[in-house]
Amino acid sequence: MITALYNQIRKKERLGEQYEWLARMAAQLGINDLELSIETPLPYTFVGRHIRPFLARENPADNTSYRLMHTPAIPEVSLFSCFKWPVIEITKLDMQKIAIKYGFYHVMKETWFCHRPNRKQQPCGVCMPCHIAILEGMGHRVPFTSRVSNYYEFKIKRPLRKAFKTVAMANVVH
Repeated sequence: MITALYNQIRKKERLGEQYEWLARMAAQLGINDLELSIETPLPYTFVGRHIRPFLARENPADNTSYRLMHTPAIPEVSLFSCFKWPVIEITKLDMQKIAIKYGFYHVMKETWFCHRPNRKQQPCGVCMPCHIAILEGMGHRVPFTSRVSNYYEFKIKRPLRKAFKTVAMANVVH
């Protein structure tokens, strides 16, 4: 069932396979409140478009216990019903400020987000987590050469690919 829901989503959208793994693990272990540490999502991400609008506080007095409470526009989003979202209203920069204020920023600098690190085990700059980190003001966590790769990938290569695809489709129609 969980894999079927995940596969239905993947037919329409890009979504990391970790969500399927985590949902299967939660179901197997009987966990109904596994916390996903996804901070305030960008509006064009899967979580921003299809999950965030359907999250609500379990307890109005507690802003750290968000759950999928409403019927999502995409029924297969029920894949996420076993999760809690404790930091969904906090941005990466908010987290950085909190870490600095309470003296554990050195720990935050050790966290990992890149899907495809380079040979030096540094963030690649072109996977979606690296791109989002850069967009959300955390580019200092990505090495300069990887930020250059990000610029090339998202400002030059992808727009060119999209333009060529549009031209090719227009030629097919005529």
